[in-house]
Amino acid sequence: MNEIEKFTNKFKDRSINTVKTYRAALIDYFEAIHKEPNKEYLKQKEEEYKKDIETYWKTIKNHAPKTRNMRIYCVKSFLMRNGIELKTMFYRDLLDSIKEKGAITQDNVLTTEDIQKILAHGNEKDRAVILVLATSGMRIGELLKMKEDSLHLDHDPPYLYLPGNITKNGYPRFTFITNEAKSAVIAWQLVKKDYLKKVQHKNNLPDVINRKRDVNDPRLFPFSYSPIAARWTNFTKIIGKDERDPRTNRLKLHIHSLRSWANTKLGDTMPDMKRNYIIGHTTYLSKEYDKFKEADIAGDYKDAMVNLAILEANPNLSGINESLKEKDAEISKMKKHIEDMDMQLRKLLIDKLTEDNKNKKKKA
Repeated sequence: MNEIEKFTNKFKDRSINTVKTYRAALIDYFEAIHKEPNKEYLKQKEEEYKKDIETYWKTIKNHAPKTRNMRIYCVKSFLMRNGIELKTMFYRDLLDSIKEKGAITQDNVLTTEDIQKILAHGNEKDRAVILVLATSGMRIGELLKMKEDSLHLDHDPPYLYLPGNITKNGYPRFTFITNEAKSAVIAWQLVKKDYLKKVQHKNNLPDVINRKRDVNDPRLFPFSYSPIAARWTNFTKIIGKDERDPRTNRLKLHIHSLRSWANTKLGDTMPDMKRNYIIGHTTYLSKEYDKFKEADIAGDYKDAMVNLAILEANPNLSGINESLKEKDAEISKMKKHIEDMDMQLRKLLIDKLTEDNKNKKKKA
């Protein structure tokens, strides 16, 4: 077992994706510096580690800021776990050597109409996943780890309890879903076992992973992230919204856009403190907010449900309304034209009758 495996084995309580991120970053690091992750590497002098990290930095400095910073953080964690602590300023100077910060990909804004179009092409599972994400503000990773007994569909509005062991930040919280999402979840639950049985016997479906599925899996959605993301990518292609960022080649309309959509819609009516709580923003999950109960936020969420409506959302009539305005203007114009013509005809008729009367008098 090399030192990378020893390091990642210490994160068994973390999510699979977290472990994969650490492992991938460290493998990339050792390949870039052309060294082996063995015990001998951990006996180097401090200056050697600095040179190695600087070498690695040159290979990733053109990556997206968040990606390169995360990889350096993974290397730093690996070294610290093995008793090798470089000065904080070394890492800070390294990261500050490039001015570009934050996300590079410029995301497109997901609209209610986009979601409606996508739902039209999905099955029961797709509709349930999308509607729960869009109306709860949950992260996809949280949803895929959530068990069915976390659902409280008999409440008004329906709510979900997320224990700390499945949330990204480790804080337990609850969130809500709309009645549309509730109906989609119930429809999924009715076909879930049959769906999983069919998947076990087919290997040409995008949901298949190289392992058998437990039809009694307690999770609401017993799938990994990859097939869910693949389905979303396919849907964006179908509706013509699969534009990719030219620098990162990432979709500008990705499944995480559902969380942003929920955040925006909730923000229209819900107080920021409560909205951030159910969305799961770490800043708002301090002891000050641990006292929140489901009833404390339920009323605010119910008020926001009209903004979260998707299937029953009022259609966008702006284009139709503009067209009608143009038609009304044309009709008014024609009406005036007809009135003008009518007046002219009346004048001509009166002039004709007057002329005829004059002629009659002359003959008499």
